Amino acid sequence: LSCIQVGFAKDNLVVTGIVRSVDPGSGILRINVTSEGCTGIREFKVPENGAADIDATLIGKRVQFYIDGAICERGKVHNILSERLP
Repeated sequence: LSCIQVGFAKDNLVVTGIVRSVDPGSGILRINVTSEGCTGIREFKVPENGAADIDATLIGKRVQFYIDGAICERGKVHNILSERLP
């Protein structure tokens, strides 16, 4: 089991940042990412089962979550795999 957890951590990047805008209809969060190696405004899609939980109260809050890849590409909307919202 520990091998699976280590593999998961290597394949998925942890992202930290401040929520700048929220689109509940599409489940997209625009976040000013402050994580090393992935800085600036990026867009992320919340999982379908979490889309109902996003609203304007998240704007200005710090969030941290895993994305569906090892790198954070500018211009790509990454999927949020698991999150730690405030």
